[in-house]
Amino acid sequence: MSQILIARHASADYNWPGPDHERPLSSPGLVEASAMGGWLSERHSMLSSPLTILCSSATRTCQTLQGLHERAGLEATEESILPTIYEASAGELLALIQQSTEGSLLLIGHNPGVSTLVSILSAERCGMQPGSLIWLEDEHSNVSHIGETTMTICHQFRPQG
Repeated sequence: MSQILIARHASADYNWPGPDHERPLSSPGLVEASAMGGWLSERHSMLSSPLTILCSSATRTCQTLQGLHERAGLEATEESILPTIYEASAGELLALIQQSTEGSLLLIGHNPGVSTLVSILSAERCGMQPGSLIWLEDEHSNVSHIGETTMTICHQFRPQG
């Protein structure tokens, strides 16, 4: 079975004066990332091995990943911080996912790409707010076989507030 977890970075600091790529999480965003990690830690045993993590190189996505690591204790076989995820379309994100092989995959990225990707994979309209995570599953063991409308949304995390 393929498992793909798609997360949108937690809430960012909208008063950041610097480049958008370097915009950090806000104080509430740090709490959201930790809460997402806590939620995932309760379901960690349901993840298939190996786990691959693909994360945008933007500061806010890396901080979200850090919150997941701290609370969920994720042990990835492969972890990639990729600048190409930063402004990737849903089609580009799908192509990245399809390059992976088996097990579980966690993608941490940005809107509109992540919301559109979930909608494409599941055929369910999905708007992902900051700090949310959608867990999709498919009967194929290899994620390279996934495509449009082949996956089912099994679990969702949305931050409180």
